[in-house]
Amino acid sequence: MIQYDLTATRLFDACSRESLPTEAEMFALTVALLLIREAAYSDLHLCDLVIVSSDVEDLALCVETQLAPFARDLGRGLCLRERLLDFVGLRIAAFNHAPSAKPRAIG
Repeated sequence: MIQYDLTATRLFDACSRESLPTEAEMFALTVALLLIREAAYSDLHLCDLVIVSSDVEDLALCVETQLAPFARDLGRGLCLRERLLDFVGLRIAAFNHAPSAKPRAIG
């Protein structure tokens, strides 16, 4: 199971529920982040993925060129980049039952 931690994003303090991410956005962001970090889904059991501000342009290009059919909810162009800024600080991890696993960032 994938866990999303939004507490370090500007979405965490959002005044409106309309700004909360959709499942489609979270799916597209997860896939895009895995692609730009050249990581496998199984890596999420060992390490956390965290979106940092320097990822925004790479994520935008990945979404626009490789994931466009899956990422319509994120928008395009400047709208997409603005929306991605909302996700800076997002931490993505897989729920891991192994007591020896220690979270660490990929990339």
